[in-house]
Amino acid sequence: MRQLRLPAFDKGVWQDVVGASGGAGDGAGGGGGGQENTSAWSMFMKNVCLNLESLQIDTVDQGWMQALSRATPHLRSLHIQHIYNKDWRILIHSLQTGRLPHLDSIHINLERGPDKDKRIADGEVAELIKAGQTGWRTIHVTRLGPLSVGALIQQGHCASIEHIEAVETGGVTSDQLRRLLSSSPRLHTFIILENEGQITPSVSHFLVDDFIDLDLDLDLDDDNDTKSGGGGGGGGSGCRRSLKPWACESTLRVFSAKILGIPRPDITVSYYNTPIPEDATIQETYPGQGLDLQQRVYERLARFSQLEVLELGHDDRDLGGKYKYVQDAAGNVIHDDRDEYQYSCVDMNLGSGLRVLVGLKQLKRLNVTRMATRIGVEEAGWMVENWSRLEELHGLNVEQEEVAAHEWVNEMCPSNLSHPFKFSWN
Repeated sequence: MRQLRLPAFDKGVWQDVVGASGGAGDGAGGGGGGQENTSAWSMFMKNVCLNLESLQIDTVDQGWMQALSRATPHLRSLHIQHIYNKDWRILIHSLQTGRLPHLDSIHINLERGPDKDKRIADGEVAELIKAGQTGWRTIHVTRLGPLSVGALIQQGHCASIEHIEAVETGGVTSDQLRRLLSSSPRLHTFIILENEGQITPSVSHFLVDDFIDLDLDLDLDDDNDTKSGGGGGGGGSGCRRSLKPWACESTLRVFSAKILGIPRPDITVSYYNTPIPEDATIQETYPGQGLDLQQRVYERLARFSQLEVLELGHDDRDLGGKYKYVQDAAGNVIHDDRDEYQYSCVDMNLGSGLRVLVGLKQLKRLNVTRMATRIGVEEAGWMVENWSRLEELHGLNVEQEEVAAHEWVNEMCPSNLSHPFKFSWN
């Protein structure tokens, strides 16, 4: 047996499972973690799961975790739906002592509640990453923080990592994100945005200069350095700095992250026609800087030649927060999250350089939800014509200026390609 998917602990089920393997069925149920339970699990693992490479289970207990680490030396992939602190410590110990020497992929949902006895801290995730006996291929956990991401980078796991996914990344710096992508030659999936309706208040993002990542070794004169160096844009006449090559350019298939820090002088009011908070906008340091930066962002994205999923935005509204609902000038109840929209982002307009992405021939899904984009009929037509595999377009603002693009897509592409974003919550 190489793969096994087990349900949550149920006494009747586990008596049958362990009994069938020759174990002591009476000790298998309930998840109690006692001596009989541990013995039964050990026998089950030794008799049935000796060559097990992949295991998916809903919950674990202490006895089960101990049996797992002692009897499945070939385990490579572990998917646990629910795990708490004490069981996490056993998993770390099993790795540190060499009992799971081949484990290189984890998909674990960490406790998201306030209970500190159950919640697994970033430092503990970092401990597990450091304890790995082989290079990690998949890290898919609820939370990654600066310590755990630092462990991935500093322990040399960029050489082996293929899949990184976390819905909470509070504290992770833009430079750490840059280092992950630029140093991971096998990376095919990078997801740090949640698009399944959960509230993720602590999401990190790329700053535009880090994402563009110019080669600063090229000497330019002072005038060009001002326009194309520290600001990342590369505008003005004369020589433009090149983008540094990233190791994942030919392997990345899924990119889901925000890229912020671009001046957008074209935006003067919020989506609700209210003043934009000062800290949500950025001033240009020279005329045209915003457009220069957008062009360089497109250049970086265009290098991901195998990209199938590009998600630059997501719906992160806290619709349950009553304090977020206010009345607009017309007396309508609206969701007041002006500071959470992406205003300093690419506008996905042909005038800002969208055509640079013409080479993304594998693209199937584009998500620009809650972004200050300017996608018109011309942009929608260009996408449909040049991205022939496009199946989903998420986030068109159909309550304001992108309604024409949505209507055009629905008329020309009856496959329900467009999944628009609406501000209304009823």
